[in-house]
Amino acid sequence: MNINGQIEHKLRQLKLTGILQTLPVRIKQAEEDKAGYEEFLMMLVEDEYERRHWGRLIKRLRTAGFEEEKTLEGFDFGFNPQIPVKRVKQFANCVYIEKKENIFLLGPVLG
Repeated sequence: MNINGQIEHKLRQLKLTGILQTLPVRIKQAEEDKAGYEEFLMMLVEDEYERRHWGRLIKRLRTAGFEEEKTLEGFDFGFNPQIPVKRVKQFANCVYIEKKENIFLLGPVLG
């Protein structure tokens, strides 16, 4: 078994599939950027962290049992011209969190 096969085998055993998925790209990137070992390792750790983070989020969303996914990009503001589009879209940048402000959205449940 060559070194790449050994690395792949060990990453699978350790369940580090985030690293496994991005390893070829990160090796190429590290070579092009002349990245040091610590920087290269940090990129791989970040990849694994992100994969696990998003995996947990997706699992929680499935567990929540939402009927369908809704996004701000897909929201139809045309059905109610009284909705302040610009203000609602400002909420998406989450600046209110940094400013420690509260927001309260009130309206009927449609269903």
